[in-house]
Amino acid sequence: MNYDEMRQLEAERTERLISFGKKIAMGVVGGFFLTMTACGSFYSVEQGERGIHTRTGALVGVSQPGFHFKFPFIDGVSHISIRATPIEWKLQPDADSRMASYSKDQQPAHIALTVTWSLPGDEKTMGDIFTTYGSREGFYRAVVLPKSVEAVKGVFGSYDAVSVIQQRAKFNVEVAEALAKLLEGYPVNLGGVQVQDIEFSDAYEDAVEARMTAQVEVQKREQQKQTAQIDADIAVIKAEAAAQQTRLNGEAEAAAIKARADALASNAKLVDLTAVEKWNGVLPSTMVPGSAMPFINVK
Repeated sequence: MNYDEMRQLEAERTERLISFGKKIAMGVVGGFFLTMTACGSFYSVEQGERGIHTRTGALVGVSQPGFHFKFPFIDGVSHISIRATPIEWKLQPDADSRMASYSKDQQPAHIALTVTWSLPGDEKTMGDIFTTYGSREGFYRAVVLPKSVEAVKGVFGSYDAVSVIQQRAKFNVEVAEALAKLLEGYPVNLGGVQVQDIEFSDAYEDAVEARMTAQVEVQKREQQKQTAQIDADIAVIKAEAAAQQTRLNGEAEAAAIKARADALASNAKLVDLTAVEKWNGVLPSTMVPGSAMPFINVK
């Protein structure tokens, strides 16, 4: 075999290897493409969610929980939760989780309250949410949060600081009613509204404490005054009762003396009778000369 034949044989061998490599590469790429196509043709939706099925960006439909088919590469799916979740009042991640507001008497306060909300799961509502707001978060930022803030601040601003604390249950009900009214016409299911805490500034709380202390002292003094007045009234009543008793005793004694005097005046022998009744039957041991025996009238 000459040199030219050897070169020809080597070239054919190289060509066969290149061809084989291309076939392997095409097989790998084809397998990968088929795998990606198969994987991209299906999606699942969990309970408590709805799938927004789009094709080249346009809404195709709303998927219920379960396993679904879609065209790979041209179809997309986003998920919207319909679960009940609480509203977070902080507009920034590092902000206070409580709502800041002012009372009717211009007292600043931080209100900790929980408002739960959810979305209806029907296809029309989900389609409208996606078309108008893009996502649940977009609907929350555009409608739910600002309406909730408006409701809470509006109701809180109608109370002064003292009354809102004393009438927290009423405040809670009015917030729920105001929020329901503001969200009327929007696809929102409102859950419970629960006011957990209302915290005023330290200066106001100190002023309230001082005022309460003063009120307690006033009430204490008023009670002492009432007690003293009651004691005085009792002393007057006792004195009047004693005077009345003395007067009655005196009148009774005077009546008795008068009756006795009248009896003596009408019957002179009554004196002797009284003396005889009181005599113990013993004669005196000594006699005055010329005197008569007791109870014997010598005249």
